[in-house]
Amino acid sequence: MKIGYAKRDVTPPIGLRLGGYAHRLGRPSKSIHDPLMVSVIHMESRGEAVLLIHCDVLGVYRDFADSVKRIIQEKVGISSTRIFLTTTHTHSGPETITPMWPNTFPYTSQEKRVFKQWEGFFMGSIVEAAAEACENSIPASIRLGMTQVLGLTYNRTYKNDVVDERMPFMLIRNRDSNIVLTNYCCHPVCNTDLGVSADYPGELYARMLRNGFEVFFTTGSAGDIDPVEKGRGFMSKMGLSMEHALMDAVRNTVELVPDGISVQNRIVRLKLRDRLPSKWRGEDS
Repeated sequence: MKIGYAKRDVTPPIGLRLGGYAHRLGRPSKSIHDPLMVSVIHMESRGEAVLLIHCDVLGVYRDFADSVKRIIQEKVGISSTRIFLTTTHTHSGPETITPMWPNTFPYTSQEKRVFKQWEGFFMGSIVEAAAEACENSIPASIRLGMTQVLGLTYNRTYKNDVVDERMPFMLIRNRDSNIVLTNYCCHPVCNTDLGVSADYPGELYARMLRNGFEVFFTTGSAGDIDPVEKGRGFMSKMGLSMEHALMDAVRNTVELVPDGISVQNRIVRLKLRDRLPSKWRGEDS
């Protein structure tokens, strides 16, 4: 098994509106608390390859994801059906998807221009990181583990503690990197001001990096799961609790001996609300 890893800083300029909270009412961002990142893991075994892509943004539309996958396929030769893109759903990043409320629009012509410039940079950074991860692939080991982080979340719809506090993870080691691919079920909504932030996943990145580990983070089934408190203080507490849980658990993992790579795809069709007209989303008509 060969594995490569790469990342890029995709923090937007101050002044872009942040998606995720109705109370922001279209106001521009005022500061940058911590960076937004893109990271990519490339896995290859017996001539088969997979790319996993993580982005610290609220979400992306399918046409954006399809465009990214098509460009990467042309650049590195991996089929788009073997490229998987996920976002952490931080509520303190640019409005990459239309919020459920229309009161942040319309954008001014200047805001449209700045957003489009950043969006192009964002897409280019994903492609660059994907190409670098492929180039960096070297023999690696994989170990699997499980931990849990208790008392940080609640279910905002069902009040009978329907939460998943488990934190499964994959520990990847090669000559160049120690990478933790992990998952946790909680909305990244601690930060509520006008500062750009990756929220509690970003806190986890910084803490684990000080321990010598890169983090590839996926947000679990967090539709109704929120942190029990808001604010940057609690965000720090979440990152610290998750760091301690992971650092204790990496000492007790099970080695995975991969027998090649296989991929399955299935389209899940859901009823969706209509997108707002492009003129309201800051796009050209």
